[in-house]
Amino acid sequence: MAIGTTNGYVEIVDAFSGSAVSIFRFSEQYITDIAWSVDNNQLVVTDLNGEARVVDITTGSAERIESINGTLFAVDINPVDQRIVLGGILSDGSTAFKTLNLSPDQPHMEGGSGLCRINTPRAASAA
Repeated sequence: MAIGTTNGYVEIVDAFSGSAVSIFRFSEQYITDIAWSVDNNQLVVTDLNGEARVVDITTGSAERIESINGTLFAVDINPVDQRIVLGGILSDGSTAFKTLNLSPDQPHMEGGSGLCRINTPRAASAA
């Protein structure tokens, strides 16, 4: 199990014993979400700074794969094609998402889509 902390650490914990197996520091900020790769050798971690990193948990190395002007709140990895989806809020308040392809041979990103803004309907004011 992976647990993100409010001070930028990710702890890998043995779910049966509750003991920490590994501890990694990725940020000075709150870790907002974590997703495991299908082979359980990599994590994708997002934080309040709007950054996403791929972490190789066997070596402890981390690579920043995305940085937005805002906050990333969500990450998920499609188990079929290893596509990563990141979601967050931009500094202008708009919701955004981005997809990236996790290379099967390297712990970094290749290809993917550009940042997509989602136009959220605003509630109509009462007359």
